[in-house]
This record gives sequence, C-alpha cells and structure tokens, in this order.
Amino acid sequence: MVSIPDHYWAGQNGTNTTALVAKILESRNIPNRVSDPVLGIMRLAKHYSPERLEAACARALILKAYSFKNVKSILQMDSIGNPGRRT
Repeated sequence: MVSIPDHYWAGQNGTNTTALVAKILESRNIPNRVSDPVLGIMRLAKHYSPERLEAACARALILKAYSFKNVKSILQMDSIGNPGRRT
C-alpha cells in the first residue's frame, strides 16, 4: 500500500511514477510514511520535466531498478549532451 502523500504526488506525475513509488515502498516495507527515496524522486521533479521523470521511472520499472539512485542515473545519462536541460 502506498501512503496518501506519496500516492497523490506520484499520481499527478504519471502511472509509471506511481508504480515505481509503490515498488520502492513495498521493497522497504514502509507503507504508511514517505521514504527518503521517494522524497529524492520528488526533488528530481524540480529539475526535470514530468515527461522526462515519467520516462525515467518507466525505464527503471523495466530494469527492475527500484531506487532513487537508479532514476537519477537514468535521467543523468539521458542528459548527456544536454546538461541542465529541463525538458
């Protein structure tokens, strides 16, 4: 079960973000509170567009890479040649 704040925020970003947040919380067995990895993903939303974050979450789900570090790495690798780009 995903906590209300996580579920609400992730649902606003997209279905892949929601699914990844659920996987992170399930794997850490902390269903009723915001976890540090989820807070990290929420912070990434300040630097990347919702579409890019959603795509990175989709890639993380395919790779079964359920962590903030993996999503951040996916976004950074995708930004090579476009550093600082928010789109």
